[in-house]
Amino acid sequence: MLATIAGCGSKPEKEAYEKPLDNPTKVTLTQREYSTVVDITWEDNSDKELGYSIWMRDDSGQSEIAVLDPDVTAYTITEGLEAGRKYNIGVQAKGAELKVSSQIIYKNIEVFDYSSLPRISLEDSFTTTPTSVAVSYSIKNYSARGKNAVLSYGLCWSENAAPTVADGRQHGPVYKATMTQAVTSASMDHDKTYHLRGYVETEEHGVLYSTEELNVKLGEASGPIKLNWTEITPSGFPEDIKVYKTTDELNGRPFNAWYAIADVTKGNVEFRFEFGKFATLENWYHNDCYVMTNAGYFNMTTHETGDFSADKGKITLAKWADVPRGAFGVDREQKPYAFWTAKSGDQQTYYFNEPEPNILNVNSYNTVKENYPSNTFVFEPYYAMCAGPLLVKNGKVVTDVTMDGTDFVRNYEQVALDIFTNSSITPDRTAVGYTPDGKIILFVCDGRIKASRGASIVELAQLMLGLGCEGACNFDGGGSTAMTLNGKRINSLESNMSGGTENRTVGTVMGFYKKQ
Repeated sequence: MLATIAGCGSKPEKEAYEKPLDNPTKVTLTQREYSTVVDITWEDNSDKELGYSIWMRDDSGQSEIAVLDPDVTAYTITEGLEAGRKYNIGVQAKGAELKVSSQIIYKNIEVFDYSSLPRISLEDSFTTTPTSVAVSYSIKNYSARGKNAVLSYGLCWSENAAPTVADGRQHGPVYKATMTQAVTSASMDHDKTYHLRGYVETEEHGVLYSTEELNVKLGEASGPIKLNWTEITPSGFPEDIKVYKTTDELNGRPFNAWYAIADVTKGNVEFRFEFGKFATLENWYHNDCYVMTNAGYFNMTTHETGDFSADKGKITLAKWADVPRGAFGVDREQKPYAFWTAKSGDQQTYYFNEPEPNILNVNSYNTVKENYPSNTFVFEPYYAMCAGPLLVKNGKVVTDVTMDGTDFVRNYEQVALDIFTNSSITPDRTAVGYTPDGKIILFVCDGRIKASRGASIVELAQLMLGLGCEGACNFDGGGSTAMTLNGKRINSLESNMSGGTENRTVGTVMGFYKKQ
């Protein structure tokens, strides 16, 4: 008889092993500027978690401070943290039991005390003009010395939210308790809305931004004025130069004007400024000149011009103005450009694509230097001269006759008020500009006479825009305004101080010449 062997039944199954959830990775703790708020982010590496827990630990132990839903990858601690203290904060993927939960991944953060740092705050309201948006702001804890010294401050803007100094940027005016700064149409387009913030830069803490962010837009643009023009090009002129005249009314006033346009890209004709004497246009003329106009401002008594210029690449510094003035020039290849220029305290010439946004009786700026008050650019002018104001930049009018009482508050270049005028004063004008394809336009109009009442400074800009200019600059006008074709004047002499008997003597001229 066989014995029955006890325990010969089936083998008991082992307990199933469940793998712990994968740890969260890339845990990051970020403090928000000017607050004790900390943002936590991480990468979710599990697909079966029941949720996430946020932990905090110190010498006394650790505690769970938040329980979150599955698949969440961010959390913000909005209260309970103190400036100046260190914290150890962790993230854990939660399982059904502790043994299948992930590890708690801790990171350290010291909550910075922003209370001693400079802080820029924007006012809610802003003002607009046809060429600007003006924003007021203040800087708390401003200091020019010490470890929190302010290196720079101002405004930055972008079409996207949270603009930075890597986007549009301009330095602010001379410091005072409340500052107002303008951003101009040289930097913004009229059909777009921009996000705008203030910034403060310190050596130790880098760039700090305002918590306020404004949505801003320029005022209504000054559009082009287009008139009917009749060609009057003299016989024998090269095909690359055309001359036109109009007698159309300008905003209901009698108006006579002329312009010459030259294609300097073909190498047959060129644009030049001429310097070095004081004479009428007839005495400036020589037989390689097709079209000539007067050019820069000058002192009627001393005959000094005092303006920045370039003559065959040789630069002459401006003698007086430290405020960037409108200028026009061509490089050695005859590529034209309209820009602002001024000299620095160490007698260096700098070129800008934005004006110094002076607001009369409201703000002022220090002497220009590299990348102040806006970014400088490298330019090697062959022929160039400043006068101003700049009329057109990037295909937009940048001259603005907005007034506060009797003051022109957007006279950025601080141009004399017999030049910077509204429609109540409309003198003779001289201007030069260029089209997007590199053609150059010389323009004159008569003013202050019965047959032609002239143009305001904004009307002049609108006329140059109407001729297709991408950039344009105003030059000396009034009794100096003159245009000659082959040495013969074509505009009226009536408004000259001589009583209409002869051309005024001038210190510089510009024109179209046979290519040298």
